[in-house]
Amino acid sequence: MLYIKDQWCNDITIKSTDCNSNIEMLSVSLRPLYLPREFTNIFLTVLYILPNANKSIAAEYVQELANDLATAKPDSLQIILGDINRTPPETPNIYTICVMQYMERCMPRPPLL
Repeated sequence: MLYIKDQWCNDITIKSTDCNSNIEMLSVSLRPLYLPREFTNIFLTVLYILPNANKSIAAEYVQELANDLATAKPDSLQIILGDINRTPPETPNIYTICVMQYMERCMPRPPLL
């Protein structure tokens, strides 16, 4: 469940929902009343990886969703909230992937020597 205050944002679109044996997930697109120019909109994803889920499949699903959203609107801010610490160490670290995508867009790259 996701609550968003009307005074903060009234332009909300559901982008993706899924509820299966591995993951429960809701992803929405938000366009708040105030948003810095660097971002066109905000993608907010809340998820829960079930205790008996196949963690590798769930991690791949979330990574695929994050990549699809980043491809659809490359200048958007992605926020993923929820139970992301249950993924095994051999799977891609979803937190690291999303932070790196954000840093690549917002931080200047060092000059090439």
